[in-house]
Amino acid sequence: MATNNRSQLNSPQPISVFISYSHNPIDQSLKDQLVQHLKPLKRQDVITTWHDQDIPPGSDWSEEININLDNADIVLLLISVNFIG
Repeated sequence: MATNNRSQLNSPQPISVFISYSHNPIDQSLKDQLVQHLKPLKRQDVITTWHDQDIPPGSDWSEEININLDNADIVLLLISVNFIG
């Protein structure tokens, strides 16, 4: 009997999404809202998300950003006036 259980299928790796945004309170709030909207896809292992707040304390932030940017399947730039400035 066939099942539709993702863990039993040879499912592809989740799509890696890199999120870049301006670090002002308004844009951070919008980024947080986006991450909330993406949670169902994360729970289903369809995507993973990464943004600079995921950098572990004490890590080389530049290296962490470059690694995650290089490994991203999708790069989301949350463009705003503050981002451009």
